[in-house]
Amino acid sequence: MRLTQGLCRALQVRPQGPATIDGERRRSWQEVMDRVTRLASGLRELGMRPGDRVAVLAHNCDVFYDCYFAILWGGGVVVPLNTRLAPPELQFQLNDAGADMLLFGAEFAAVAAGLYSSGGAKRVFIAMDGREPPAHADVESLIARHAPDPENERGNGDIAGIFYTGGTTGTPKGVMLTHQNLSAMAMNLIMATKIDETCVNLHAAPMFHLADIGTFMTTMVGGTHVFARRLDEELILRLIERHRITHVFTVPAVIDFHGSSRHRPDGETSAGGVCRPVVAKTPRVRLSSHADGDLRDGSRLLS
Repeated sequence: MRLTQGLCRALQVRPQGPATIDGERRRSWQEVMDRVTRLASGLRELGMRPGDRVAVLAHNCDVFYDCYFAILWGGGVVVPLNTRLAPPELQFQLNDAGADMLLFGAEFAAVAAGLYSSGGAKRVFIAMDGREPPAHADVESLIARHAPDPENERGNGDIAGIFYTGGTTGTPKGVMLTHQNLSAMAMNLIMATKIDETCVNLHAAPMFHLADIGTFMTTMVGGTHVFARRLDEELILRLIERHRITHVFTVPAVIDFHGSSRHRPDGETSAGGVCRPVVAKTPRVRLSSHADGDLRDGSRLLS
């Protein structure tokens, strides 16, 4: 089992279907696969080898998604970094994971520059938006300059990602999860939520966190990814209404806001269907859109 198999299937069954939506930018599964395979080729040219750790520091966006799968396609190990950490904490995790390559969003250019000057000169820095210093390269140029590369088929018990704990009781620990681990988690959610290609998943939880398992789940069924670049309750409500979102992975505080907001679309999308939030790291609860706490269709949220 390889996480990239979900991407291959999505291309096979829905090549022209909507894959990613970020603001006004929309891409089909065929376009996403082309970007992923070209970017993987570029990362290999910059030195990524099978099993190498590649870190990503960015807010939710379609380019983050492309980078995620390009790293996996090239046989690398994804190390998503918490965007809320201070530079010394980020430096620790980069060193601890052994990440010699860092992809960073434009919002973190200053942080990346600090990491470079404080001992990261041997690390390869890649800008995800434009060509911000200290970048050695940028994502769009790598995609434009390289031909699609065949997949390096790492899978099963091979490590797919390293995800750091919060470090509340000491130094953060890098949890190494395999392709099998993450695939099983995603497939269990697919069965539990009974989703298919009509799924439109909103990335509201940060993509550096495993709470955003929709990255894999939605890809496996060939659904559509919509990205919220910041955790903003009003933005999330607008995106739900505009894109007819069917699923959201988020936290209880955001759901509480939506349930009480006077701006909410009364629990329904413009398509007439109910958006089903999936709660991360909480006991089993219900969304209180009515006094009895039930969802409009009587379904229960998943913890």
